[in-house]
Amino acid sequence: MAITDNVDPTAKPYLERISGLSSQYDHDLETAKPYEYSVLLEDEDIYAEATAAHHSCYYRFSYPDSGQPGLVLNMPKGA
Repeated sequence: MAITDNVDPTAKPYLERISGLSSQYDHDLETAKPYEYSVLLEDEDIYAEATAAHHSCYYRFSYPDSGQPGLVLNMPKGA
């Protein structure tokens, strides 16, 4: 999940806030094509883009000028 907070990721209020790992978005602001996806994550005002390659995926996040950009990765245990 892309975020714009300058936070301690081990602090309990932060963990409760990201427990859903989601953001509101409008399908009218979403683009989905073969090998290309983009959407505006409205809760944080972040523009997210993704594209696929043969053995990988590329992501790009465009953050607003205000706030501290960050990214939370939800990795399974042992990954």
